[in-house]
Amino acid sequence: MNVLPGMTPELAGEFMQRLNAGEMLRRITSGDKRCGPALVTPQRFRKHCELHPEWADEARRLAKANEQAAARVRVTVTWRLAIQRSADNRRTAERCKNGHIRTTDSTFYEQHLGYLVRRCKDCMKTRRQLLMPSAEQVRSSISVLHEGGTLSSGLTSQMQQTMSNFMRATITA
Repeated sequence: MNVLPGMTPELAGEFMQRLNAGEMLRRITSGDKRCGPALVTPQRFRKHCELHPEWADEARRLAKANEQAAARVRVTVTWRLAIQRSADNRRTAERCKNGHIRTTDSTFYEQHLGYLVRRCKDCMKTRRQLLMPSAEQVRSSISVLHEGGTLSSGLTSQMQQTMSNFMRATITA
């Protein structure tokens, strides 16, 4: 019969230190990709608990507290809370997602799905320029109109949208 010895005092000290740090018992005894190999096997832990009951009481108390704390975290981090944290981070960011510095002059607010959203004027300007057709595209569209066609006859739906943007920008200007 193979009897497993308990842990060495150094190993027991490291075990208790990891429990005090908030690590869960199964990670210490079973190992995990994120935290590395197991410190001791579950059988060796149980044997050490049999040999040292006072140490076992403290270790089990800490393990139970760590498990309860982890369960609370799992319950409180919900999808809605994650969205709220993300929104808070964006709301207080000093730069937009494209790296432009946020100032009162370069920022405006608009309603989006019932929320007030902060927008970057530089990003909107760049986006508007990307949505405008090139000079060649405008020429080809005008030639189709001169030949009696319609905008929708010779253009793709995306091109129709860019031409609408062009006409809206030039007619209102």
